[in-house]
Amino acid sequence: MAQVVLEGVRKVYPPTRGGPAGGVEAVKGVSLSIADGEFVVLVGPSGCGKSTVLRMVAGLEDISAGTIRIGDRVVNDVAPKDRDVAMVFQNYALYPHMTVRENMGFALKMKGIAKEIIAGKVTAASKTLGIEELLDRKPGALSGGQRQRVAVGRAIVREPKVFLFDEPLSNLDAKLRVTTRAELKSLHQRLKTTTIYVTHDQEEAMTLGHRVVVMNAGLVQQFDTPLNVFGKPANRFVGSFVGTPPMNFVLGSVKDAGSLTFASDAGASLAFPASRGGLRTAVGATVQLGVRPTMLRLVRDASNATLEATVETVEPLGEQMDVHVTLKGGHRMTARVPIDMNVTPGMATQVEVDMERTHVFREDAQAARVDG
Repeated sequence: MAQVVLEGVRKVYPPTRGGPAGGVEAVKGVSLSIADGEFVVLVGPSGCGKSTVLRMVAGLEDISAGTIRIGDRVVNDVAPKDRDVAMVFQNYALYPHMTVRENMGFALKMKGIAKEIIAGKVTAASKTLGIEELLDRKPGALSGGQRQRVAVGRAIVREPKVFLFDEPLSNLDAKLRVTTRAELKSLHQRLKTTTIYVTHDQEEAMTLGHRVVVMNAGLVQQFDTPLNVFGKPANRFVGSFVGTPPMNFVLGSVKDAGSLTFASDAGASLAFPASRGGLRTAVGATVQLGVRPTMLRLVRDASNATLEATVETVEPLGEQMDVHVTLKGGHRMTARVPIDMNVTPGMATQVEVDMERTHVFREDAQAARVDG
C-alpha cells in the first residue's frame, strides 16, 4: 500500500486541425493527497478530466506539468509496468482466447513468477471473489458481472500498492451495479489497498469513497467526505451536481432589517432562522438560494417561509414522489414529498422552505458557498 500525491498536475493535448491553437487543457493543475489505504472516488460530468487524472497516475498518459508520487517515489517518468499499480478498465480488457485462470495469472507470468506461486495467488483471489467455478471458462462464456470479478481478480493477484478503477460498473445493469458496488466496498475493507476510483455516477461516489473528488472542466471543485460534499457543497456546481433530484436554485439577495431574510427576484421574502447569523457577510449581495427537494414541503396554509406555486407534474417513486411546481414569477422547483400527499397537476399550493438547511451561493464567477 502507498500514499498517492498529485501536485499541480496538468494535461494539455497538442493542437489538432480545427481545434484551439494552443491545444486542449484537459486537466488544469490538480493537487490531491490520497492517504495510504484510502478509497478515493473521482466524480464529475463527462469530459471533466477525471479519467485523464487516473490514466496519468497509471502512466498511460504523460503529464504536461506537475508531479505524481506513489509512496516515496516520483513516477513522472516511470513506465506503467513499473509503477506497482493495477488498473481495472470499463470494458474489463480480458483476453478472449485465455481462460479465467490464464487471464488472472497473465501479468505474473510475464514477470517470470513461478507457476506454483501464480496458481496459489489465482486460487486465493478466486475464492475471495467467489469465482472458483469459473477458472476454466473463457470470457465469452461469462456474464458482465462475472467478467468484472475476473478483471478485479487479475488486479488482486498482482498485490499492487494502488488499485485504479475506471468506471468498472458502467456496463452492468442497475441491480447488478448495486450488488457489485457493495462487493467492491467489502473487498476494500478486507484488502485495505489504496484505491482511486473514477465514475460519473454520484451514487457510486457517495457510497464507496472515504473521500470524494468532485471535478468540472479540468479542475477540482471539492475534495471532502461524502457527508460534507452533500451537506456543505463548496460552490454552486457541487451543489447542483451532487444530489438526486438536483438542488433547486432561486436568485435573490440577502437582506438585514433586524433579522436576516432572503428576497427573491420574484418578490417573495423568506426569513432565515437566528442560527444563520453568519450570512450577514452576504447582506446586499446577489446570491442563489440552494434548496434540495427534500427541504421543501407542500402546504395549503401560508407560513413565514413559503412560496406560491402551481403543481405541474407528479412523478411517483415508490414511497415518495417528485412534484414539479412553477413558482409565482415562472421559476420551476422540484419537491420530494411522501407518496400519500394529495397533489394533482394544475393545483395551487404553497411551497414551504426549510430555511435552516438551505445553502447560499454568491452570484459571481466562483459561485462560492456562503457559510452561516
